[in-house]
Order: sequence, then C-alpha cells, then structure tokens
Amino acid sequence: RLKINSRERKRMHDLNVAMDGLREVMPYAHGPSVRKLSKIATLLLARNYILMLSNSLEEMKRLVSEIYGSSGHHGGFHPSS
Repeated sequence: RLKINSRERKRMHDLNVAMDGLREVMPYAHGPSVRKLSKIATLLLARNYILMLSNSLEEMKRLVSEIYGSSGHHGGFHPSS
C-alpha cells in the first residue's frame, strides 16, 4: 500500500509540475495578485489558445497565398522578391 501511495504522490507531483510549466507559457496575467488557474481552466485556456494560433496560421497562409500566388511568383514564400 505504501508503494502505491508513493507512486500516486509522484504522479500528482509530476502532473502539477507539468501544469505549472503550461501556465508559465500561457498568455494570461501573472503576479502575486492574480490567482493561479485551476487545472481545468489551464487546459481549456491552452486548447483555446492552440485553436486561435492554428486559425491565425491558416489565415496567414491564405493571405500569403493570395499576395504571392496571384502575382505570378511560384515556389513558395519569398517576401524579398
């Protein structure tokens, strides 16, 4: 039983360290006056942030394709051309 409890404590510790690492790179206010996000809030924020970045990337690709694709340039993105 002690071994099982120890394994569970290590698992929870590792999960908390990973969640803290995720919180550090997520775009939200940090500081002593700001409450730490819960695990579920951190995961939801991370999911929404990833979706937003994916949508932004797709929009950028579309715009680059529109700009450079329609002007007769071929072979990729070459802003200096």
